[in-house]
Amino acid sequence: MHDVGVQLAFTNPDEFVIFLSSGDDALRLRDLVEQLAQEAVNPELLQAQLGVRLIIDRWERTAPGRTAGEAVNSWFVRRATTSSLALCLLIRRLGTGTREEIEAVLGTDGVDLSVIWFVDRTTWPRTAVGSFLDRHKDHLYIDRAGPPTEAGAAVALVRLLLHVVMQRLSQQREDGFRERR
Repeated sequence: MHDVGVQLAFTNPDEFVIFLSSGDDALRLRDLVEQLAQEAVNPELLQAQLGVRLIIDRWERTAPGRTAGEAVNSWFVRRATTSSLALCLLIRRLGTGTREEIEAVLGTDGVDLSVIWFVDRTTWPRTAVGSFLDRHKDHLYIDRAGPPTEAGAAVALVRLLLHVVMQRLSQQREDGFRERR
């Protein structure tokens, strides 16, 4: 007997949109996230025919679409709050735009929020960024990955991307076992 429900659930890729939120100091890390998704994760998912594909939405790739009188970052906030996951990459500072995106996603149901903070893993820095994250730590995933130039940075990014894929596959599996009429 064929399990048609599972087969149908995997016929079209389930696109998981990751909105990257970060300052200009994290450009190399945004590039790395995109490279990992496009050159490592997605080809393997396609080869395995698992029906999941990661879409990386980078704020700097499109001009903001806004109406008269609207702040530029409002467009990016909308994109963050309609993604599957808002991924915030923090190195030294938390800029106004990134902060707005985090706060908006914190108030949005159905959008996950993860912060990868490129600081020492053994201590919690007493900085403005540290204070902000400490206030919200119960409502988001925070991974202190170590300095962005060390291997821990790539490990944290891979760990998060794998978590996203595994979570989506698990959800698809649950959806596939539901009766379809």
